[in-house]
Formats: sequence, structure tokens, C-alpha cells
Amino acid sequence: MVTKNLEDLYDITNQLAMVMAFERHFFAVARHLSKDYDGGQWESVAVGKGWCFLLDTEKKFNVDGYLLSSKTFSFAVVYIVFVDILNELSRKGLEKDPLYKELQRLWLNANQYVSKELGEDESIQYYKILD
Repeated sequence: MVTKNLEDLYDITNQLAMVMAFERHFFAVARHLSKDYDGGQWESVAVGKGWCFLLDTEKKFNVDGYLLSSKTFSFAVVYIVFVDILNELSRKGLEKDPLYKELQRLWLNANQYVSKELGEDESIQYYKILD
């Protein structure tokens, strides 16, 4: 990976508005996904060969009747945000931009390591709510 945290994304592209939109989208998706989300501290956390932006709390979140750990909830938000922003960058014809390439690598990395980061029960919940 080219970056080690969210802030590094600003250094690899001139698409600063898209990086800001990427960061803000985490909060919007989290609010939409669970009424239990009322803000919190998000941290860039090393995952596999990259990093993810994860919520730093022990709080549980109800999503579609599943009570998710913060980590499971965060990974669900990560999945949705990455897909949304990658699609937006693609619609703008920015697939060759370093931001697109880095977000794609980070998204693939997160997908590869999500089952290793979550326990078996959490993984099952994760895949059910994304289905």
C-alpha cells in the first residue's frame, strides 16, 4: 500500500474534495446503517497489508436486528464507503488517479482480511448484513 492512514490519502492525489468526501461518508453511512451510531472517534488501523478506518469504541450497534460489535459495524461501514467512493471516482473517469488505485487496493485488502479480523460469529453477521 502507498498509504498508512487516512491522512496520507491527501498526499497522493489532487482530488482533495474526493478525499474529504470519503472521510465524511464514513459518518453518513454509519448514521444510516444504525440508529445507535451517534458519532465517535474513527482511527486508521493496520489491517493485513493495509489499513482500515475503524470506530474506536466498545459500543454495540443494532443493524437489521443484529447486535454488532464496533469492529463488525466498522468493517460493514468500510465496505459500503469504499464501494460508494470507488463508484463515484469511476463515474468521474478517475480510475487512473492514485486515489482510485489506493482505495481499490485498500478495499481488496480489507475484504481479504475481514474474516481474520472478525471472529466466526462476527463474520457471519457481517456477511448477512451486507447481503
